[in-house]
Amino acid sequence: MLSQVQWVVTKQCRLKELDLHPSKPFETIARSTVSLVTEGFYDSVAAGRITVTKDCEIRELNVTAQGRVARLSNGASVRADVVVCGTGWNQSVPFLPSDIMQRVTDKDGNFRLYRSMIPVDVPHLIFNGYNSSFFSQLNCEVGAL
Repeated sequence: MLSQVQWVVTKQCRLKELDLHPSKPFETIARSTVSLVTEGFYDSVAAGRITVTKDCEIRELNVTAQGRVARLSNGASVRADVVVCGTGWNQSVPFLPSDIMQRVTDKDGNFRLYRSMIPVDVPHLIFNGYNSSFFSQLNCEVGAL
């Protein structure tokens, strides 16, 4: 049954066509959660309004003559007015400078975030999804709003 669901989701969302297929069986990523996706996401990827880079990490954020850019682990540099990181269970942000990390974490490295999202004294930075609960997807959606 799961393979049928995987086939339908893959076709409906055009995951292979858009190079968004996770290359893992559905049961390894679905588990007990239901992923939510913003309406129009796949259409925006297809139209080139959203760029997805899989299996890659941000190594550094910079401001250059070309504007704000993110240097990726694959060597590419991309313009980045907004960065949305899909970190999974790895709550690591190695691209943030150490002085910022000291302001958003405690002495043990735990994130100190107002309402589980907002660093108290770092403007223009938000962590959505760093809280863990049975309703994590719902919490992320509400937090994003």
